[in-house]
Amino acid sequence: TKKTDFGPVENWRRLSDARGNFKNFGWCDFKSAESAARAIRILNNFPLGGSKLTVKTSDDKTKNFLADYE
Repeated sequence: TKKTDFGPVENWRRLSDARGNFKNFGWCDFKSAESAARAIRILNNFPLGGSKLTVKTSDDKTKNFLADYE
């Protein structure tokens, strides 16, 4: 488990193409709902390299869980 400013991360994945170039998206699984909610709240629309990050849940089950958590 890696510790971030948002809380412990259980898993981090970023896809790459056949040439090994990273794609512009990935997945991050946090250890707690509090950490995930904090990362979404702070990092969504965060400016990075001339663009803005989009940080959101990957499925309705998680989205509903975090909505109930907040």
